[in-house]
Amino acid sequence: IVLAVFVAAFFFAPELFEAAAHWVAAILIFVIIGAVVFINAYLVGNQDKQDRVKRQRFHRGYRVIAWAMVGSLLAALVVAALGKLGHLQGGSWNIPVFALETALLLEFAVFWALQTVELWNYADRNALIPEDKQATMPPL
Repeated sequence: IVLAVFVAAFFFAPELFEAAAHWVAAILIFVIIGAVVFINAYLVGNQDKQDRVKRQRFHRGYRVIAWAMVGSLLAALVVAALGKLGHLQGGSWNIPVFALETALLLEFAVFWALQTVELWNYADRNALIPEDKQATMPPL
């Protein structure tokens, strides 16, 4: 659906596409990335096949990264507001948006590295969650 909307906008509303494509794509990808980090923080709490101290350390690490991503967004909004933003194409957005995208990418890289360390010896996270808990967990 998203791809169809992008293609339609590209052909039928090129001015709108040019003005909004980056914003829409960036917002969608970072919302998805943030959701992945929050979901992993949730799932770690359901792992019983891992040492409790180790599990708590990863759970805390994922939560810190997830909330750091939210903090980065809030900080960028404050900086942009202090820069007297008036229009999304205004110059006061350039530095906060670049800084936000950079921060979110770095935070995701830290998450990815932490997850790699945690799951190094496992095919995926399901290997650490007992089957009875997997059956009772809400679908994500």
